[in-house]
Amino acid sequence: MNKHCQSEREKSADLEIGDTAGLETCATGAMSGYTDRPGRGGGLDRRRMPGGGRVAVIITGLLLSARARAQDGAVELPQLHPFHAEFPPTFWERHGVLVVITGLGLAGLAGLALWWWLRPQPPVEVPPEVQAREALAALPAGAGAGETLSRATQILRGYVRRAFDLPPAELTTTEFCRELSGSAQVGLELAGALTDYLRENDRRKFSPAGTAPSRAETVTAALALIERCEARRTALRAAATAVPAAHHPAA
Repeated sequence: MNKHCQSEREKSADLEIGDTAGLETCATGAMSGYTDRPGRGGGLDRRRMPGGGRVAVIITGLLLSARARAQDGAVELPQLHPFHAEFPPTFWERHGVLVVITGLGLAGLAGLALWWWLRPQPPVEVPPEVQAREALAALPAGAGAGETLSRATQILRGYVRRAFDLPPAELTTTEFCRELSGSAQVGLELAGALTDYLRENDRRKFSPAGTAPSRAETVTAALALIERCEARRTALRAAATAVPAAHHPAA
C-alpha cells in the first residue's frame, strides 16, 4: 500500500503546475476510488485505489489546482470600494428641538396678538352734553312742529337724567318735573326752568297749526337749557373739590 501511495504522490508531483486539466483529472480519479495503470498487452488496467492514497491524491490535486488557477489569474478578487466617510447629522437631527420650540413660541405670540386684536373693545363713553347737542343738531328740518317738539323733549330729558344721575324709569312729564324739583343736584332755579320748557312743549304739541314754534326756536331753547345745566354741573364739581381742600389746609 505504501509503495502504491508513494507512486501516486510522485505521479501527482510530476504534473505541471499549469496543467489544470491534468490535475483535475487526477483528483477526479482519486475521488472515484480507481486509478489507471499500464496492464498486460499494452492496455490500461483499472484498479481500486487504497483509501489513504486516495485522500492524499485528492488533497494534493486540489491544492495544485488552486495554485495553478491563482497563478493563471483565473481567481480574481472583487475590487473593493473605499470606505465612505461618516454621514454628517441632518438638519433636523441638529436643530429639530430648537425649531419645534421656536415654532411653538411664534404660534403662541401669534395667538396672543390675534386675541388682543379681536378682543371686545369697551364702549366709548360719550359725554351727555355732547350726545345731546349732536342729537339736537341732527333733527330734520322738514319735520313737523309737533314731531320736532317731541324729539327735543326726549333729547333734553335723556340728557338731564344722565347729567344729574336721575332714575332711568320712564316717567310722565309731571312725574319727571317732580323728580327735578326734589333733586338737590339740579337745584330749584334750574328745575323751574326745565319744568317750564317741558310743559310748554307738551302744550304746543297739541296746539293748532301755525302757533307752534319753528325748529330753530325749539333747538335754540333746548341748547340754552343744556348750557345752564353744564354751568350747574361745573359749580357742583368745584364745590366738591373745595370741600377736601378746606379740611386739609396747606401748611
